[in-house]
Amino acid sequence: MGDRNPWRVTVDNKTGYVYWGEVGPDAVVDSVYGSRGYDEFNQARKAGFFGWPYFIGDNRAYVKYNYADSTYGETFNPLHPVNNSPNNTGLKELPPAQKAFIWYPYGTSDTFPLVGSSGRCAVGGPVFHKDNFKNAARPWSSYFEDKWLITDFMRGWIMAVTMDKDGNYKSMEQVLPNENFGSAIDMQFSPDGDLYLLEYGTAWFQGNANSALVRIEYNGGNRKPVVEASADKTAGAIPLTVNLSSKGTMDYDKYDKDALKYEWRITGSGLNKTFNDANPSVTFDNVGIYDATLTVTDTKGEQSSKSLKITAGNEPPAVTVNILKGNKTFFFPNETIGYSIDVKDREDGSIADGKINPGLVAVNFDYVPGNFDLIEITKQRFNTTNGPTSFSAGSYLVNINDCKSCHTLNTTSVGPSFRDISLKYKSNEKIVPELAEKIISGGSGVWGDHVMSAHPNLPQKDAERIVKYILSLSQKQKSSVTLPLKGSFMAKVPGGESNNGGYLLQASYTDKGSGVSAPLSS
Repeated sequence: MGDRNPWRVTVDNKTGYVYWGEVGPDAVVDSVYGSRGYDEFNQARKAGFFGWPYFIGDNRAYVKYNYADSTYGETFNPLHPVNNSPNNTGLKELPPAQKAFIWYPYGTSDTFPLVGSSGRCAVGGPVFHKDNFKNAARPWSSYFEDKWLITDFMRGWIMAVTMDKDGNYKSMEQVLPNENFGSAIDMQFSPDGDLYLLEYGTAWFQGNANSALVRIEYNGGNRKPVVEASADKTAGAIPLTVNLSSKGTMDYDKYDKDALKYEWRITGSGLNKTFNDANPSVTFDNVGIYDATLTVTDTKGEQSSKSLKITAGNEPPAVTVNILKGNKTFFFPNETIGYSIDVKDREDGSIADGKINPGLVAVNFDYVPGNFDLIEITKQRFNTTNGPTSFSAGSYLVNINDCKSCHTLNTTSVGPSFRDISLKYKSNEKIVPELAEKIISGGSGVWGDHVMSAHPNLPQKDAERIVKYILSLSQKQKSSVTLPLKGSFMAKVPGGESNNGGYLLQASYTDKGSGVSAPLSS
């Protein structure tokens, strides 16, 4: 007894111990009620009392509360808990409370720092014993023997928990640390030794396109080559000569690159040609779209492949950005930056000759805070259909945090849509700090009973950027063509921002395509 919300219970068939994840209360900080909230992973070696609702985490006690006169008393005693509730029909003198096996709050845990911070939702998993998979095709390594695998719905990791011979906690480590297993709601081994994860997807109570059943296979033998395929150009007018490259291809088991066998196969538009060089040069004489597939075979016969699309018959547009006043390195607040954009396309013509409509060129000039990665921003913001959209720090932060686990743009999920929030507060500009604080601290009651997770490690400034982005969604959206092709721009530092940021000038044009060739963007 004493469990608040146990999730995914596992029985260790070797020891008989019971393991489970437990979702805790949402309190962000300690209060007059007692401790802040913690999620837990628990182990039961025998029947016992696991604390709730008197204790949380490592037996952090709550305070007695008198509902008759709304007064607070002393804290509960984990060594001698007493249940005096008038609704209690069982024991009043409870067994000593068992503290959690692993516990962590919204913020960073001093005891278990590896679990990270942000929203939390502990999901239990299996304890691995290789004897359970004697006839399995590919059982996991003995390295994981007796380890308990756990995950968290919100944080996207899998941990392997190591215990001593008595089942006491020793340590944990992340399994596949470069992968993200967000929205995992169950995790089990199959009889053939593979680990399966069921991923719910981004939005609540909807048919999520990113729901998934994930299988993790253990390969204890020869590993397949890791293939990288690239080209110096992937589109151009005919005749088109392309230099293909296998640079970056490697084999973990054989460090002698010369031992690998390479095969490039070029197909499409009636062409079917094979090259056995690692880095061949290919000339395309006919208009069309081609597949260039590199297959690499190691000394054990294992293969991996990777493909490229080559478009022949359409030269990509050439988009040029010129700074006419100032320079491309520094800007000075409240001074103008002169610029011009030039576009040329072999098939479509150019801006200069009047054959390209200036209205089809998307141009944006946006302030970017100094702690943002410009390379990542340009990757995220460029859209081959509409060109680069205007940069929003808040939108960028929404995408890299866990906001979309509970909110979507236009539809209600577990929380309200961003559009509905924007409409509710659109006439209240002074609400920004208050809503930012709610993002950081968590809260409930405005949109229903569900509690929004806290984000205690999110800086106040970033939380305000998220709020400003959400509130802007109720405003009439501007066209993606926000600036003319030639002009000057006043480089002001936006209100509330420090002057250690920069301005990002983005321009793009999508051509009309050519024959069977699809349109190309630059």
